[in-house]
Amino acid sequence: MPVDVSAITTTSSGKNDYGQDMRFGVLGPVEAFEKRRRLSVGGPKQRTVLALLIARAGSAVSTDFLVDGVYGDEPPQGARRSVQTYVSNLRSELGEVIEATGSGYVLNAGHSEVDALAFEDALSEAGSLDDSEQASQTLRDALSVWRGHPYSDVDGFVELTAERTRLSELRMAAIEHRVDADLELGYHRQLIAELESLTGEHPLRERFRAQHMLALYRCGRQAEALRAYEKTRNYLVDEMGLDPSPDLRDLEQRILDQDPALGFGTGPTVKQASILVADVADPRVLSELSPVDRDTVITQQADAI
Repeated sequence: MPVDVSAITTTSSGKNDYGQDMRFGVLGPVEAFEKRRRLSVGGPKQRTVLALLIARAGSAVSTDFLVDGVYGDEPPQGARRSVQTYVSNLRSELGEVIEATGSGYVLNAGHSEVDALAFEDALSEAGSLDDSEQASQTLRDALSVWRGHPYSDVDGFVELTAERTRLSELRMAAIEHRVDADLELGYHRQLIAELESLTGEHPLRERFRAQHMLALYRCGRQAEALRAYEKTRNYLVDEMGLDPSPDLRDLEQRILDQDPALGFGTGPTVKQASILVADVADPRVLSELSPVDRDTVITQQADAI
């Protein structure tokens, strides 16, 4: 499928005179599209050249940098000429979006044309939103653009290693922030399965475990929340020789103490209105009960449905 960076709504335009119909994708295999037509970007080495240009979109990239990214520390004889040929091939396919500079080349693509840059803009926008529902949706849209590991089909040697790590870390942070927003909206039941998967896949990310524990606790599963903590504690001790962070230990204690502040209050947005129709097994009518007793009866009947 084409790189649909337009699915991400951000406030920055990032438009330019060169690639208004171009789209570049690096959150997965390296791709290039003109409108909805996939463009040929060549074999592994030529794709690596394009990847290195995309990683520094809008900035000049020297030919020496491209040679190092394609061939590593020991480039063969004629490597520089080969890189120049790869660039020439890419320019034939992509057009003036790649421009020659004094010592190299520049990819004239704005944030709206590169999925990684649009993703970063969406993260910044979500962080500025006060509305949890808007923040959650913005982050979901941003995360939906990911197709796999960044730059997954090219090498790039050390020239791309740091960028891959940076983008992967941003993705994890986006998931954490989206889960936080969903917890604020009261979606703790819906999050449990996802968080179980995330804590298994990323056992060192204690924030996922903290979110998992909180979701379980808010579902009335205090014992399971404490067992989840023990699972992470045992893993850290056995594999890393470390104790959980103070924040995670503090959350465990608050769950043990049944801290009222951990409960879910009235959310910022009412997503659905439900009507409970049930035969209340109490001879008194609900209106005659105290508020506490009335809530207890309603909760018992709802749980029984």
